[in-house]
Amino acid sequence: MLYNQKGYALIIVLMMTIVLFFIGSAALTMGGSVRKTAVLETEQKKAHYIAEAGIEKAVDKAKRESAWVESLVLNSEYNLVPDVIPAGYADGNLVHVKVRKEFYNDSKTTLCIESKGQYRDVYREIRVKVDLGKPMPFYRGLWTESPPGAPSAFENNSVIGSNMLINGDIIFKQNCTILDKDVTVGGNVVIENNMNARNLKSGGRVTVSNNGRVEGNIQAVGDVIVKNNAVVTGDIRSMGNITLEQNAVVGGDVWANGVVNNSSSKKEGIYPNQSMDLRFTVHPFPEIDLDWYHKNADYYYSGSQTWSGDLNLNGLFYIDGNLKIQGTYSGVGTVVVSGTVTFEGNLGCTDIEQDDLCILCAGNVTLINGAQVRALVYSPAIVTIDNNAVLRGSVIARTLIQNNKAEFYFEPKMENNQPDWVTTSLQILSWEEK
Repeated sequence: MLYNQKGYALIIVLMMTIVLFFIGSAALTMGGSVRKTAVLETEQKKAHYIAEAGIEKAVDKAKRESAWVESLVLNSEYNLVPDVIPAGYADGNLVHVKVRKEFYNDSKTTLCIESKGQYRDVYREIRVKVDLGKPMPFYRGLWTESPPGAPSAFENNSVIGSNMLINGDIIFKQNCTILDKDVTVGGNVVIENNMNARNLKSGGRVTVSNNGRVEGNIQAVGDVIVKNNAVVTGDIRSMGNITLEQNAVVGGDVWANGVVNNSSSKKEGIYPNQSMDLRFTVHPFPEIDLDWYHKNADYYYSGSQTWSGDLNLNGLFYIDGNLKIQGTYSGVGTVVVSGTVTFEGNLGCTDIEQDDLCILCAGNVTLINGAQVRALVYSPAIVTIDNNAVLRGSVIARTLIQNNKAEFYFEPKMENNQPDWVTTSLQILSWEEK
């Protein structure tokens, strides 16, 4: 009887041993599988990060090298690896980083960027589509949108030493002077009260009256009216009608798609009913992305700031508040301000050949009371130059008020010193991972 019991016990022990064996084997198999899965996930992540780094490098090149972006042929594909971007990265490889220009116009370029990363035997691919805005066009000198609800104004002996681009309507009056530069206006133009302008191109109607003067030619999509002792020294061309009356003086020829109503002393060089297409495109007013500057600034300031004295302004600065500034700066810097900017006194630089300051302001910018300022200025609000203030550099403003003997002069070398990437906007349109 005891012998039989010992036999049963042996069988039970053997069965338990077999069960434990299988459980152990399963545990070992599962553990190995988990480890393999964990290793694979790690390798996939590393391959993904490598592919992501390729995207970042291509985007960085596009932002910093606007001339390279311009040179890309539409719908042609360029692999930046290995000639531009090294293949080796973070113990892995960039298989390729391909860039294709899909669209471009005067304000933006659309790029498709495809980056493939490899870590050991694992591959990951990311495809991104981005809109790349053109760098802020400070090279235009003076640009104002002058919208209907907030028109720009130039009056009271103001002086403009710059080409002018104006999207909307504009009135020049009261002894203002534009020094040997051209004016392009998308809307209507009024020149009066001893205002002295140069070559004028208008997308609307042009009125020169009350001793107003244009030194050069007028080209208009709308009607042109010259009256009350006004003078145009060059030609007038209009897709509408032209009216010359009340002692108007025109030194050149007069061409109109419509009729010419002439009661002036001019008798020759008048050509009505001509076929001309004088239409042109005015670029949309540029916008900036404050969030991008907030994230990428070299120096960040919370709250309003007052800067004065000797200022070292190398790099990208972001001020979350208002800025009051005066003094002397050195370096090549960009200051982005979420509030307003007030020049409380003079702001010059140490070296006019090398130093450069660009101010991108979300609010109003004000120069008054004889302030002498050297800077590139952008504002989607109102820029005011008043009371004998002088701005040298470039200005892009939604509304520009220049009044009371204020002066503005374009300085091309400042625009040339400013790196393109600082004002090149970037918008991600799509992000696809494989």
